[in-house]
Amino acid sequence: MQHKIWGISVSCAILALVLGGVVRADPLDLIPIQTIILEAGNQGINGMVAVGEVIRTRARERGLSFERICLQPKQFSCWNDRESASRRLHRESREIGELAAMAWELSATSNLTHHADHYHADYIKPPYWAKSMCKTTKVGTHIFYKSCPAGVWEQVK
Repeated sequence: MQHKIWGISVSCAILALVLGGVVRADPLDLIPIQTIILEAGNQGINGMVAVGEVIRTRARERGLSFERICLQPKQFSCWNDRESASRRLHRESREIGELAAMAWELSATSNLTHHADHYHADYIKPPYWAKSMCKTTKVGTHIFYKSCPAGVWEQVK
């Protein structure tokens, strides 16, 4: 069975998980948890935590809600096609949902990305914005960045 939340179809397993299943989470955390599943569900716990950190950093820096940060156009590519995202979420296992919810919780106090607010996969051509930012780390197949202090350019080795 599917439910619509914020116009996005959500599988019962993910909905039950977030709204009262094994992991207790605020319903407002649903979109960030889904973003973690879609962006880093195949990256293990560290990769998922890292994406959670980026969501939290952007929200803090921009003064926006987690949901608004995740669903802004062309910010997290997983949401560029909402129908495709809904289908992918429906196919995900409960275990991935539980891991993503745990990663979201851990990302509130972790700092794997060194306060990064951008990332991209290592198998794509670096986006235009990458040239003007400092690389902070690489976790799984994602390379993380943040704004550089004036005149400083760091590189991941």
